[in-house]
Amino acid sequence: MSDTGVRHIFGVFYHFCFVAAAAGTTIVFRIRKKMKEIIHPDNFKKIEFWAATTLFVFLLFFHISDAISPRPDAGRGTGEQGPFTYYFISSIIRYTVLYLAFLLLNFVIVPKLVRKEALMLNVVLTLMTFLVVGFIEALTATSLKYAFFINVDTSRHDYVVQRSFLYAAWLLLMFGFYSVIKYCGLWLLAR
Repeated sequence: MSDTGVRHIFGVFYHFCFVAAAAGTTIVFRIRKKMKEIIHPDNFKKIEFWAATTLFVFLLFFHISDAISPRPDAGRGTGEQGPFTYYFISSIIRYTVLYLAFLLLNFVIVPKLVRKEALMLNVVLTLMTFLVVGFIEALTATSLKYAFFINVDTSRHDYVVQRSFLYAAWLLLMFGFYSVIKYCGLWLLAR
């Protein structure tokens, strides 16, 4: 191949790369602009709310359909017949309290903490949410564990209550990680 042929090939290749880079940059800027429109904080709140609500409704739906499905071991050893036992009611209460705590923390308390509005009130509300979730978790866990037993050992009961508050603390910690990732991601998308 002659020297001019090689130069022509490199010239065409250089021109192609330049045009592709310019077009790629334009496409990247268009995609980034569209992402900023889609992941606007108000739109993201709506997506979060509907995702959490959908998950909650599906959880309730599957739990109810499991409760009304016939099982051969239903009521065995407990003296109870029927689908709506302690297990069912306490699980519904647990799911509802966790859902409401998520909504309260995610849409009311944490945005105010990020904006540094009424810090002391929101910290107290966060602690109250932790205590309520821990108390309800302990109440439902004891009804789940001991509704079927007549003799209850108090040391086992204390252990279940401690684990319930530990579980509530773990949930609060996981929610904190989720909030940090969410707000850092929103901050990065805004830049």
